[in-house]
Amino acid sequence: MNFSIALLASALTGWIALSYEIVWARVFGFTSGARADSFGKLLAAYLLGLALGALLARRLRSNNDPDGRRNLRIVSRVALAGNLLGFLVIPAVAEVGVHIWWGYTYGFVIPAAALLGVAFPLLCHAAIPPDDRAGARTSYLYVLNIIGSVAGSLSTGFLLMDSLPLAKIAQLLALLGIGLASLLAWFAGGRAGLYEGLTSMVVGSTLVLGLSGALYDRLWEKLQWGRSLPRIDAVFRELTGAEFRFDDLHESKSGVITIGREVRKDKAGKPVIDPHPVIYGGGIYDGRLDTTLEIGGWLVRPYAVSYLHPAPKRVLMIGLSGGAWANILAGNPYVESITAIEINPGYLDIIARHPSVAPVLEDPRFKVVIDDGRRWLVRNPDERFD
Repeated sequence: MNFSIALLASALTGWIALSYEIVWARVFGFTSGARADSFGKLLAAYLLGLALGALLARRLRSNNDPDGRRNLRIVSRVALAGNLLGFLVIPAVAEVGVHIWWGYTYGFVIPAAALLGVAFPLLCHAAIPPDDRAGARTSYLYVLNIIGSVAGSLSTGFLLMDSLPLAKIAQLLALLGIGLASLLAWFAGGRAGLYEGLTSMVVGSTLVLGLSGALYDRLWEKLQWGRSLPRIDAVFRELTGAEFRFDDLHESKSGVITIGREVRKDKAGKPVIDPHPVIYGGGIYDGRLDTTLEIGGWLVRPYAVSYLHPAPKRVLMIGLSGGAWANILAGNPYVESITAIEINPGYLDIIARHPSVAPVLEDPRFKVVIDDGRRWLVRNPDERFD
């Protein structure tokens, strides 16, 4: 095998594998409600999969392979299976979470990571002849694999997640993996390798493109509500004739913001749909896109700021969310300025799209700083607020 091609393949396998880990981390973080242990468990399952993949590679590799073609063909087949399985992890987590419990789904990561982990050691067997430069060539492949892994984490976490929804990113990763598998089958040589590569490309791409719509439909609704979704769907079908779907959705590298309607009970105990949109950040309740003061409503808290200070001129908010509190505070006749520190700029887009809370964005007294609240406080020790 051409060693330059092997270097490129090594980098691309690392890029795809770590990119999958980034999107899986987003899914498990969201569906767990940002539990601190969600990433640790994902990382444990991922590393266990890679370790099992390395052991599997030892069993799969061909020792009688002087030109590397057999091992390269094995790499191609494993890469195809691993990428198809990686593409299915996300909808599998969503479906199992609805019917059983999402916590069992870390097990889905292990076989997908194992197959992704097989590719690199087998690629080394296919590309490195047993001569006096074997050690150097192994180090070159290893360096490119690490570079690809780092690039996958950075580009997917900071670029792709700011420009594509999660379903499209998973689709892109799967198609890139299928393309790599097809090319490796072709490089394995012969008419059989060409036919196998074309078959992998056509069948794999058709499956990914054809099934994406059905597999990823209502993904965030399933991930957020889990086992509660069938009950919510039943109420929505009874009252509206349709299943529950979010009214609005914003995805970015900073997180996932969802807007929907909650099911509650009226005074007679009958289920009704809350007329006010509810906002969730990372799957966690963030408030309502509404400023109406109602008996028993929690919005009494921002109205009650005058109990804490007779004339609050300068107000600091840590966390903007849907902007309801900011609008209410802006209505206080004593307030001269409001500084809101918000880590996720996506909330500004959400606020601008909802008339009930959008006016605060046009208020000259209102200023938003996109930053971490603790970090901003540390960096601005001389600021004073009422």
